[in-house]
Amino acid sequence: MASLFATIVFVLLFIFLSFSSHGEAAPTYSSHYCDNITSFMPNSTYRANIRTLLSSLSSHTNSSTNGFYNTTAGRDPDLVYGTFLCRGDVSADLCRKCVEIASNDIARRCVTEKLGVIWYDECTLRYSDQNIFSIIREVPGIDISSSKSIQGDKDGFNQLLSSVMNSLMNRVAYDDQSGKRFATGEANFTRLQTLYSLVQCTPDLTDALCFRCLQSAIASIPMCCDGKQGGRVLLPSCNIRYDTSPFYRLNGTAAVVLPSPSPPNSTTQEGAEDLISYSWKLWRDGTPLEMMDANIRTNYSRNEVSRCIHVGLLCVQEDPTKRPMMTTVVPMLESYSVSLPQPQSPASFLCRGNELSPQGGKGLGELSNNEVSITELEPR
Repeated sequence: MASLFATIVFVLLFIFLSFSSHGEAAPTYSSHYCDNITSFMPNSTYRANIRTLLSSLSSHTNSSTNGFYNTTAGRDPDLVYGTFLCRGDVSADLCRKCVEIASNDIARRCVTEKLGVIWYDECTLRYSDQNIFSIIREVPGIDISSSKSIQGDKDGFNQLLSSVMNSLMNRVAYDDQSGKRFATGEANFTRLQTLYSLVQCTPDLTDALCFRCLQSAIASIPMCCDGKQGGRVLLPSCNIRYDTSPFYRLNGTAAVVLPSPSPPNSTTQEGAEDLISYSWKLWRDGTPLEMMDANIRTNYSRNEVSRCIHVGLLCVQEDPTKRPMMTTVVPMLESYSVSLPQPQSPASFLCRGNELSPQGGKGLGELSNNEVSITELEPR
């Protein structure tokens, strides 16, 4: 009897270890869309090309280095374009499994439509009779929100969400180093509650198109998910998601921990960060382009903007002797042949009530007996 019991325990343990070592959770279906405006006959050449395309997508998951692949099947007028995009943190095995399931699923759901897209938590797959490579597609769009509402400071949560999403959007569109166009981030909402966020574009988009797609997705959050603990916006070319519970691999290399902004009504008491200090912090962290207004991020030169910020920081060095003369600044801005020294920490200011004071010095109010301050400017 004891021998039989030991055998059963051993078998159960072996099964458990096998699943733990080799098994992963099955992909989770989110939504799909079939365009019924254009259709084809069930036994047509286009239908055969779709089957060939889906088979080709499924067989190329292992050859994709960034979780993305695009291909075509057939010839005009029955040419079919197709792509898949796996979430940036999923394993190659889960990516393969998701694309295989999505391929079978979309063939079952979109029977006679020439355009179809299906979203899973782990991957997105789509096909079309029109070219979809390196072209932004913001429709169709699917919004999904949590049934649970935020408990506590709703405005503070919305501010935090907006800050995190915009930071991730800029990272993915303009500072992506992985080639995956993917980033995640965590930020503390309360001492016991964390906001988890994710953004992703298809890697074939340009910086500007990726930024535009994510901007469109983020703009949909207030309409679909205001006051909710979690929400998703799914577009063909990009997707975003947030939740107060983790939904991606937290120990993956793509995760970025983001600082929480101060609450809206907190007391801008220890001194608020001025523009120069903020600019220096971004420069030191290697993210100076985050200073830019989001409205002009789709039309600018990274090198020119970085150089302007670099020169600006040189002009506010704490040591006046290290600040360049105006006769030097102009060539610095106009020519890349002029080498720029690395800036040092600039002079900093602290905000005290309504007064500005140099670090360690007197407030402006203390310098003027009649509450009028005079500044004399001397050109350099």
